[in-house]
Amino acid sequence: MIKNLNTMMKKITSCFLLVCCAAFAYSQPLPDSIKAQYNAAKTDEEKGRLLVSYFPRPTSADSATIANTIKLLSWFKEHNDIVSADYTELNLSLILLFRGNYDVALKQGLALL
Repeated sequence: MIKNLNTMMKKITSCFLLVCCAAFAYSQPLPDSIKAQYNAAKTDEEKGRLLVSYFPRPTSADSATIANTIKLLSWFKEHNDIVSADYTELNLSLILLFRGNYDVALKQGLALL
């Protein structure tokens, strides 16, 4: 059980670090070019890396970015894509953290655990 916990913590830590390194903003749930790459990804890790490269920097996120992130989260939930929804929700919690909304960011982050 401890091995499983360690493995899970490593995955969560990796996701957190990947999201922290995200660079680009977006304006729609997923552009066609990203959708094609996402659908071609064979593992959850590949999907996660693609999404992280697509997410904006949490430090530069504005209100429109938050709205788009929430839209993207809803889109993944509608399509029952749990892994991508988790990556997106983690990104949203980081945005909220950097904007000073600590209580909501913490609650959202803990819910992901």
